[in-house]
Amino acid sequence: MLKLTSRGTLRMMMAALCCLVLSFAACTRENIDTNDAITVNTAALYEELGIKNEMSQALANGTCTVTDTVLIYNQGGQLVMKLGAQSSTLQTLTFKAEGLADGTYTLVLWQAGNPGNAAWTLSGEEQLSTANLIAPATPMNFALSAGYASATVTVKKGVMGAELTPKAIGSVIDVQTEELTIPALILYDMQPQHCVGVHLDPSFGDNGRWINELQNGTMSTVCEVEKDAPNGKFFTLSHGENMKFQISAKKTYSEDSVCVIEHKNLSAGDNWMFYFNYARKYWQPPFLGTHEAFVPWKADRDAGYVACEPYLNWGANFAEVQQHINAKNWWNDGNEQLEFWADPFNGWHKWYHTAPYLTEQYIFETQNGQNLLYVLSYCWYSNVPADARNKMLEHQGFHSTGESVMFDVETFERFLSADGATEALAHNIEGHGNCWEIVYRPVNSQKKRK
Repeated sequence: MLKLTSRGTLRMMMAALCCLVLSFAACTRENIDTNDAITVNTAALYEELGIKNEMSQALANGTCTVTDTVLIYNQGGQLVMKLGAQSSTLQTLTFKAEGLADGTYTLVLWQAGNPGNAAWTLSGEEQLSTANLIAPATPMNFALSAGYASATVTVKKGVMGAELTPKAIGSVIDVQTEELTIPALILYDMQPQHCVGVHLDPSFGDNGRWINELQNGTMSTVCEVEKDAPNGKFFTLSHGENMKFQISAKKTYSEDSVCVIEHKNLSAGDNWMFYFNYARKYWQPPFLGTHEAFVPWKADRDAGYVACEPYLNWGANFAEVQQHINAKNWWNDGNEQLEFWADPFNGWHKWYHTAPYLTEQYIFETQNGQNLLYVLSYCWYSNVPADARNKMLEHQGFHSTGESVMFDVETFERFLSADGATEALAHNIEGHGNCWEIVYRPVNSQKKRK
């Protein structure tokens, strides 16, 4: 009898447990069904771009508001509902989409700051295929940063829920300039085409979303700072691989190109530093890259070290040298191909600007760039600081031997590397101030060559 009672008790417990599970499942479904809100994480965009603190401050002091717009399209791509809100905080927003018939819909969200002096423009919104978000005239202050999100949802019994988190459609560039003695400094995008907006239809995908226009001989302004306000943060749609920029000095009645920045890969969501010391523009290159890379770069520049770090692995080939050059923050081609250089080097050379008036030159034994024999450095700016040459050599690990060496009918001061394997022959070019020439070569290299 006791055994039967135990079995009966077990059956009752199992039945109760099943009821509990079913009840929990029913509650879970009910929560899903009643979750008919569209929520937007407004802070995510500025966290991604690294400007949350700046944006929060702009909202708090009333210089900016944030606009969020949700567009709801049916399966035919027609706009059936538009929801929107402006806010002065970065709290999560909630929208209610009421009155929608059951079916499948595409949600599109765009978010942007509105500082009052410029605004993004929505065009073609009645059809998903033609809905575009167009940027205001450049340059754009960081407060105009914009983001995008989309989702496909199903409405059942008139109920729909979704969570939307906008992602950046551009990047932020933090501009810092020093010793700016001109009215303004401008960073231009020199791409043949520049971005003017984005398609909101998610079928375009991440790579095809941007709307491009031919520049027609002009350049789009990415950033511009003035003498009295030399720093600032800007938002830009410019992006892509191997990009090309130009720095221009805006003077009272004219504008002059200072130098060009090439070989940059900028992606949406990046936060980059652009730094330029105008007084050192000839012998110190600009910086355009990540904040992490900027810190050691700036420390070297502040210490007075010029940006010359030659590749001194003797016997290396051209591919190895090019890899070393590619890793630099800034460089420009001096000559596009390997060219022959007669006495005293008798080799095939390729050279690069590592600052506008500073070069690294690599000389190989063969026409196809095999067996690195010499490296040269030239500085063509006569007013470079007098101690810059020797400080640079010291920074590269060389010390003066106190010897004078004749090379190519000129007298050079001899420096030796710490391992004794490389010598640097340096002299200032006569009649050209502090301009210099440095010849790097293996120790006793002339004895090794026929």
